[in-house]
Amino acid sequence: MLKHKITSSERRATIVALLREHGHVKTDHLAGHFRVSLQTIRRDLNYLAAKHEIRRDHGGAKLIAFDSGLNPNVLQVFDEIISTMDDFSKVFIDSNVFIKELTTVLRKRSNLYISTTSVDVIYRLRDSHHLQLFYLGGRVDNKASQDNEFMCFQSEVKDGYDFSIIDVDAVDDTGAVLVNKPCSLYLKKKAMLISKKSFLLNTSEIAGNFPALQVGRISDNSEVYSF
Repeated sequence: MLKHKITSSERRATIVALLREHGHVKTDHLAGHFRVSLQTIRRDLNYLAAKHEIRRDHGGAKLIAFDSGLNPNVLQVFDEIISTMDDFSKVFIDSNVFIKELTTVLRKRSNLYISTTSVDVIYRLRDSHHLQLFYLGGRVDNKASQDNEFMCFQSEVKDGYDFSIIDVDAVDDTGAVLVNKPCSLYLKKKAMLISKKSFLLNTSEIAGNFPALQVGRISDNSEVYSF
């Protein structure tokens, strides 16, 4: 138990240090340790969770299991994107970049219907029972699917997505959205057409001898985030 008063910043830093030492802490134990109210500790934990330093759970908090190497700037972008989504929105994800950051933010949400081409997204969200997951194409191994009672399969992109999150290779000066892999062209193009809002993750530039394949064009219902 601390014997002197500390600032909220010092208290929160100490909470993170305790989590790194013990892996998990209880809210009531923290309140006793710092000699503050449960409400104060809950505010601290909510603040740290919003900063992606910890994850809240029933009665306490723990460190994010796969937080190594998370990019804070990318987390901020996904916070901005995901915050625009109402409950029960239908979201299509066709991206293989920044999966750790994207799923870290998604785990804080509830009541979203997520369709994705990424097994990694499915695996990282498999124990999030407040999210409904749909995998497009192929098979998901038992380890990825067994913990999510809402898991089912789709063979193709369905109509009527509220949002899509898509990685692309370039956006040129005319507003053309480009990729350099023919295998990804169809899904990205259809997702842009049928989504009410598309978030485009521009991660590189077309270079060398790769063919520049046009997915679509920038419009009022799309936003580009360049990394």
